[in-house]
Amino acid sequence: MISNVVLPQSPVKNYLIIESLNKLTNFIHCTILDISGKVVIPDTIVEFCEGVVKISIESLQKGLYILHLSD
Repeated sequence: MISNVVLPQSPVKNYLIIESLNKLTNFIHCTILDISGKVVIPDTIVEFCEGVVKISIESLQKGLYILHLSD
């Protein structure tokens, strides 16, 4: 279960930064959906480096998105 994460910036530009407060999780699955529920960035396994994940969102248009995280 993913818990204790912070998204330190809003709005996000170019890269989505996710910080883990407990630094126990090494890898997470990340999916980004648009507001209609369509997957725009499919399930991607990302690795925390010193408690931080950086995900490129440069391909996304401005708008609202849903971030789904799982371990």
